[in-house]
Amino acid sequence: MNWKVEYNADLQRMELTYKGLNSARDIFSSSYSNIQLSKEKGITRFYVDARELKLNAGKTDLFELPSKLYEKWGVDPRTRIAVIEPKDNDAKLKADFYILATQNLGWFAKLFATEKDAMEWLWKK
Repeated sequence: MNWKVEYNADLQRMELTYKGLNSARDIFSSSYSNIQLSKEKGITRFYVDARELKLNAGKTDLFELPSKLYEKWGVDPRTRIAVIEPKDNDAKLKADFYILATQNLGWFAKLFATEKDAMEWLWKK
């Protein structure tokens, strides 16, 4: 498993961290785990550290998350998803696509270069 989901009580956020190669199935499993724990904790702020992500998934797979699965899995519509951009160029292009698709479908998502910028946006009113 090249991902980890944690609840950070100090920062009041869900943390999803990717390391290495992840498939579409990994992305779906990690997202589902993150969402389920967020519902348990009552958290609507997601911090996704994708710096070390390498992605073996297509844009169609990534589009399925915001277009079908978020609603099916009961994601709170107020949820904010801050993604730290991957270093890998292919993964970054796919992350850009995911962010654009997610925003176009009405979800709050944004790509960031730093954790500081991501945190400011996550707590912006």
